[in-house]
Amino acid sequence: LPKKYKHLDFGLGFAPFIPIGELGSYLTVAYNPYASFSYRVFVPFGIISAGFRIGSGIGYASGIAEKGILSLSPVGINISYSTFRMAFLSLFLRAAGGMAVIAFFPEGGTISGAAVPYAEAGAGFSVFFTNSLKLSAETAYSVFFNSDPLIMGLIPSLMLSLLL
Repeated sequence: LPKKYKHLDFGLGFAPFIPIGELGSYLTVAYNPYASFSYRVFVPFGIISAGFRIGSGIGYASGIAEKGILSLSPVGINISYSTFRMAFLSLFLRAAGGMAVIAFFPEGGTISGAAVPYAEAGAGFSVFFTNSLKLSAETAYSVFFNSDPLIMGLIPSLMLSLLL
């Protein structure tokens, strides 16, 4: 393999969670810092990565009866495919899934929460500043399989990654 390819990818990112569907009438936007760690395997047609992704989306929700802080905290397995670098650019597809803790902290009420499965898929591109530093831009769609309501959202994100 060429020396420029590194096998470990550690990234920190930030994204707004823009709700779609029924949740959109209660929550306008949540803010989602996240971290990702992947091991990259080089194959003849690109790069396959597998690893972990963890984050926590936090936003202010206001329903008919209650108002408070809503937290969506997914922890899951992350799998992606990316093209080899073309000069300073690479394209990728990504999927993640696992469990998420959904918690609601109402103003002056009782905290409620649940653990639910979630799935996420996205596509984007990476811009390489050096052989070890890249900035990735992505748009993803996330679904939290809560019984009522089903929580869905768009997640446009930026992630700064260090390749080791």
